[in-house]
Amino acid sequence: MNDLLSAKPARPLRLWPGVILGVLLLLAKLVVPAIAPYATPFTVLAGPVFALLIAIWWLFFSRAPWSERGGAILLIAVAMFATFRFLHVSIKTGMMGYMFVVFATPIMALALVAWAVAARNLSDRPRRLALIVIVFLSAGAWTLVRTEGFSGYIDHEFALRWTPTAEERLLASVKDDPAPVAASPSAKAEGDKPAATADTVTAAIPEAPAPAVPTSAPVPETVTAVAVWPGFRGPARDGIVRGVKISTDWAASPPVELWRRPIGPGWGSFAVQGDVLYTQEQRGDDEIVSA
Repeated sequence: MNDLLSAKPARPLRLWPGVILGVLLLLAKLVVPAIAPYATPFTVLAGPVFALLIAIWWLFFSRAPWSERGGAILLIAVAMFATFRFLHVSIKTGMMGYMFVVFATPIMALALVAWAVAARNLSDRPRRLALIVIVFLSAGAWTLVRTEGFSGYIDHEFALRWTPTAEERLLASVKDDPAPVAASPSAKAEGDKPAATADTVTAAIPEAPAPAVPTSAPVPETVTAVAVWPGFRGPARDGIVRGVKISTDWAASPPVELWRRPIGPGWGSFAVQGDVLYTQEQRGDDEIVSA
């Protein structure tokens, strides 16, 4: 009885550092990109940094039992390792294989903070069971999605993995493949025979008369035009268009979209000469240069 009366009650968890770090992480991931899109690459890197700070808080300053401190971190590592093999290939190989770690660890850190706050008054068994559920749900949710690439701000476009990709939708809606060459009449009449060779098909096409060759061929005109925007980030590779002034009063003179053209996925930039824009894209098994 004396031992029970003299036993010290368990100290409550020190939650406020984890809550503050979790709020800052949410602000960095959700609010900052909406206000300043140019800062999105920094917020992507901020995710793992805040996740590391939350892990440090949990391990050394949370006052949780040591079995739960180390057990929670180990459980998160096991859940992410088990999930990796079931990821869509776009996430598994994205960002040179680091995409899942960079994007999933902040979510796992937020799940840890949310669990610590919500389950702090539960008894041991329900609290630990809740930790297992929330960790595996947070990790397993990544198996349901894929990425369709990202913008110049490293803003990924996620979609459910079983829905048609943007490339598949493009191939289904755009039919601009070159028309096949019509078969010769003799080939149609002999459809049950082996396919004609290249020589027989060529022979069936009447040859055009050879053009007259002038005695003195004209000298071709030398092309001296320089591309306005020859490639990635422009002539000086600095992303600046020189010699052009535009009005930035969008209320008085809002920008107007002149045209839109769907293209396939790719990593290329644009080159501009006159009114023509050149780029590279993927169409099924073909990589093409389009203008």
